[in-house]
Amino acid sequence: MASVIPTSEFYQALNGIWRRWAGHQRKDGFPSRVALAVSGGPDSMALAHLCRKLTVEGYIPDLKVIALIVDHKSRKGSADEALRVAGWIQEMGLTPEILTLKWPAEAKDPSKLSNFETLARKLRYQALGTACTSANIQTLLLGHHRDDNIETGLLRLSQGHRRFGLAGFDCISPIPECHGLWGVSHSGDISSLETILTSRTPESKAKPSNLAEHLDITGVSPQLNIAHFTASGGVYLLRPFRAFPKARLEATCRNAMVPFVVDPTNADHTLTVRNTVRKLLASDDLPRALQSPPILALMDRTQRIKERLQELVDGLVKLIKVVNFDFRTGTLLLRLPSAKDLKGLESAYNDDSRGYPYVDSLEVRLKALRALIELVAAGSNVQISQDGLLRAAQMIWPESPEDTSSPDVFTLGGVQFQPQQRKEPWGKGSYLYNFKRRRQAARTPSFNIPDQGFTDETVTDNEANTTDTNIWLLSRESFRRSLPITTTDFGILLPDHISQLSADKTKSEWTEWKLWDGRYWVRLRATRQMKPINLRKGATPRTRIYSLGDTIPIKMRPLTHDDITRLRRAELKNRYYRRQYSWKLTDQDLRHSPWGNGAKFPWERKAFDILLACFAPGDIRTTIPALQHSDYKSAKPETICHPPETSATISKKEVAKTIAHFPNSNEVDGTKEDEEKYGNGQYEEDDYYDINDTEELVGIPTFNRRTSKKIWVRLPPETAQGLLKAATPSNTINVIAHGNEEKDSEVEFICPWIIEWEILYKHVDPMMIRNLSWE
Repeated sequence: MASVIPTSEFYQALNGIWRRWAGHQRKDGFPSRVALAVSGGPDSMALAHLCRKLTVEGYIPDLKVIALIVDHKSRKGSADEALRVAGWIQEMGLTPEILTLKWPAEAKDPSKLSNFETLARKLRYQALGTACTSANIQTLLLGHHRDDNIETGLLRLSQGHRRFGLAGFDCISPIPECHGLWGVSHSGDISSLETILTSRTPESKAKPSNLAEHLDITGVSPQLNIAHFTASGGVYLLRPFRAFPKARLEATCRNAMVPFVVDPTNADHTLTVRNTVRKLLASDDLPRALQSPPILALMDRTQRIKERLQELVDGLVKLIKVVNFDFRTGTLLLRLPSAKDLKGLESAYNDDSRGYPYVDSLEVRLKALRALIELVAAGSNVQISQDGLLRAAQMIWPESPEDTSSPDVFTLGGVQFQPQQRKEPWGKGSYLYNFKRRRQAARTPSFNIPDQGFTDETVTDNEANTTDTNIWLLSRESFRRSLPITTTDFGILLPDHISQLSADKTKSEWTEWKLWDGRYWVRLRATRQMKPINLRKGATPRTRIYSLGDTIPIKMRPLTHDDITRLRRAELKNRYYRRQYSWKLTDQDLRHSPWGNGAKFPWERKAFDILLACFAPGDIRTTIPALQHSDYKSAKPETICHPPETSATISKKEVAKTIAHFPNSNEVDGTKEDEEKYGNGQYEEDDYYDINDTEELVGIPTFNRRTSKKIWVRLPPETAQGLLKAATPSNTINVIAHGNEEKDSEVEFICPWIIEWEILYKHVDPMMIRNLSWE
């Protein structure tokens, strides 16, 4: 006879799981709000009953519980069943909410779809995750129990899974099937590297207003430097019944007279493979080795090995030093331990005196490599072959002469690995410009001592620094020309009411957060500038003019070399019109230069070229995102004046001379002086507006670089007149474009708008970040 689960035992199981997850996430205290996935079966109804008892008996008196009931709409009567379960939940004193799945329009009878089970799972988790985010809940409790875990282990065994696939499901896991949903999948909060490394308090929930307000940074434009900001948060699944058999859950319901239903489809062993496995386990027709006790023992042993492996991986990761991790370009520059260092570490892996389960040292290296790849790779749950990991480990830690004969640069999981060495004499900083590609064959292992493999390293390249013999640059692989371009479309809705264009209401609403290339979360809005322009009616400007209430189409795509050329030209034109030049080398700068002499250089520093040289050299720059105005006309504009014939190229020698003066990340603290010197991304007004500017590129968000592209919007006459009255001569411009002043005296008013953005790097594993050593 199965025993009833007392509230104290359930509390201990739930609190143990929470403490384990809270320590990983650096959160304090049990959450004040949780959601339950309730189907009406004995497992989920027992979960609802025990959660209610936590508040009634004072274990967690202030806990707010929401029960989410999914109506699959896959058979007749499903809506009535959902309503009945909601009534039971309400009688318990909990809050129910029914979620109705929306199947594809072509699926008239979803139950007859060939992929019904897979699609139903995806839609169910997306509905649950979205409901949790809407209710500001990050913890979703499931009623999965020990019998479910045994079925999962046996099912994976029959499908050929190896090693850790046999450990069953985890007590804690991020919600699946929700990739790309803001606030649901690894997102919703905003963290910084400093927060992850030092703070033990939870990040506040991201506000829908703007990033500067969320981060409590006053007086700073939303165009923040996002080099150190990353998305965090999301919905996590907790399974407190993982160690409880189903019989105890049913006994708990019967003892408390909690109603539940039994899904008749679960008894049909011909419907799903899991139903077949469930029937075989219940009938005892399986061989003894495949029955529940041996399977449980196998899963427990696999779980212990899994936990031990993670401990060893954490130890190895602590030997890895981060030279530079730049969220703007998604590049990771690492100094990895040598093979000799690993040999000393691996000798303590399997100490028989401590009773540790055996773990292969090679498996530790491979798991560490996988974790490094996930920091840079596009998307989540990157598929990486075991053979690929083995080849990568041989390249990074060669153990035979043949291992050093492979190509120097290789790609794995969509991430490119490049061996690096410091340059001389300017290789003192952490910028990528201070490094160059190294020949892997320059690292010559000593294989003279039999049976000891790799014992030492000697660098034969005269330019190499012997202390930097195993530095690697990880970056996203270049986009392949044979594949479609990775794009994300945005639609910025302009205000449609005149009252929204007052002096204090100059911005549109933010778009929804969207994920580009699996690496960057982005949202956009349009901001009206304070310079209305008189345009002769009848003029035909060669650019699109929008009206209030229109939607501005913006596309995010990879940066191209043509975009870089266009940005250089725009920078030259803006300098010409402003009659000022930025980023000049001063005499004081030159006196502190390694080359000294106080000699003056006629060359003037070009900000964008310096940024690319420092952070995105080579093809890396073509993997960062760019914003494009999707609705433009590529006509050659007629301008009143033209920029001077100045070369927009920058030589390597010039970059080398100026790179020594580029600030380290810890030297720029966001002060006013730093903003004036290096820029804070704020938009600077042009002194000249060319309404025929047809450049399609809007800006490079990760570098906070904006082109002179403006979105032109027609204003109602009364609104324009009001703005003109409030304007001063310094912020008002009258332009007559392509009109005949004598014949056409009527004018209409247009106003420039610019595109603002907020952009965050994808979620990074906080435990991985804390375990790494940072230079």
